[in-house]
Amino acid sequence: MEGKLTNSSETAYRSVMVQFRVQDSGSKKVLTAEIARVAPGESVAFVTNQLQSYATVMLVNEPPEITAEPAD
Repeated sequence: MEGKLTNSSETAYRSVMVQFRVQDSGSKKVLTAEIARVAPGESVAFVTNQLQSYATVMLVNEPPEITAEPAD
């Protein structure tokens, strides 16, 4: 999965993780993207890890989970 993350705050962040929950053949899995650093006002493109199969997946109806640490 590809996307863009925009930091609309005045704080820089590091170790940013974006996680999407998907359903693949009846089981739930998580696709994860890691971004090293996002500066204030910056938009960063990301690509998640990929599943081992080429099966069709569906996004679970919930927003992605984003975690990060403030940069020093």
